[in-house]
Amino acid sequence: MDFLSKNFVYRTLPFDVFVRRAAEVKHNEYFISEDEKYYLRSLGEDPRKDIADIRKQFPSLAEDIRIPEYFEKEQFFSSVFRISSAGLQLWTHYDIMDNFLIQITGKKRVILYNPRDAPYLYLSGTKSEILNVDNPDLEKYPLFMKVRRYECSLEAGDVLFIPDMMGNILLSAGEEKKNKTSFQANERHNYFEKNPNSFTHPPNIYFLVRSWCGKPHPGMLAQ
Repeated sequence: MDFLSKNFVYRTLPFDVFVRRAAEVKHNEYFISEDEKYYLRSLGEDPRKDIADIRKQFPSLAEDIRIPEYFEKEQFFSSVFRISSAGLQLWTHYDIMDNFLIQITGKKRVILYNPRDAPYLYLSGTKSEILNVDNPDLEKYPLFMKVRRYECSLEAGDVLFIPDMMGNILLSAGEEKKNKTSFQANERHNYFEKNPNSFTHPPNIYFLVRSWCGKPHPGMLAQ
């Protein structure tokens, strides 16, 4: 998905129909093409004013979510529930708040970039122009060769802490027949300046906080 060029359309479906289509590889019913992919991001009741809050939009699901207690309750800002088709890729971007990315089911490949490398990401606001990070057009984006890249795979039950201003891209992976469900909690910090060139965290803060069941994940390393 490319947020800058808007290579997607917004459509409304009953929730059960959406989940079914998101789990399909080929569709008998579709909007544009039989192999189109689906992505849901929860919103507030008034998308222009209200934040996403899983306790309000999906109260029956919220009871199953245990958000890691690594911050004060008043610092909590929003909780975003997401579902996507296998193989769907979000645009490269950074967030101005710390995030806990909780993988509920399926697998997700996550690529992170050091905020100090922001000048090499060809940013337009908080979004990067570079979509294909595995095979970028280096004639068009030559500075991208300078970025430092950190990569991990999330499986069901994993929780990843993503510091504010850390460039990131999310790619749903795994078996094509399984849709991917994730949950994101945003922690608010009262910083005076939010700029990727004024990074406030140490560079080795990229780490897996804990697995969903509370056990350490043996395959994750701190960089």
